[in-house]
Amino acid sequence: MSLEEKVESAPVREYGKTEVLIDKKDSKLFENVSEKTICWMSHFDYISQVAPGFEITAHTADCPVAAAENTEAGLYAIQYHPEVLHTAEGTKMLSNFVLGVCGCAGDWKMDAFVENTIREIREKSATEEYFLHCQAELILPLQQDFFPEQLASSLPACS
Repeated sequence: MSLEEKVESAPVREYGKTEVLIDKKDSKLFENVSEKTICWMSHFDYISQVAPGFEITAHTADCPVAAAENTEAGLYAIQYHPEVLHTAEGTKMLSNFVLGVCGCAGDWKMDAFVENTIREIREKSATEEYFLHCQAELILPLQQDFFPEQLASSLPACS
């Protein structure tokens, strides 16, 4: 999908830890992120002209568009890797995106996965026989793999 941006080969390839300068301090993506932050870059091309409706929100010394956004369309673009440990505030940026941009609640917890799954299956299943089969074949192995500290006896017995 093209948004009418212009992408070209970069005159300087960026690879590794790079200082990123935040241009739009009120961007939801960069809320509580330092004005200068270290991000992991790995690219050989760059956006030389942003698409209509987009605003440049961050840049580096060699990359004029390290991040851009079109908040009206709900579109965000980044040129770095927020998911790696080398990006100093990557976790904060990802959290800002998930919670602030996407509007997720952030209240899901892995520790309740087994119990919630059992409850959902019980609510959706028409018979106890169906539930017991799913529990024995699916839920119990998941519990053993992901929650070894919980005893299998914490689940209702299969007969």
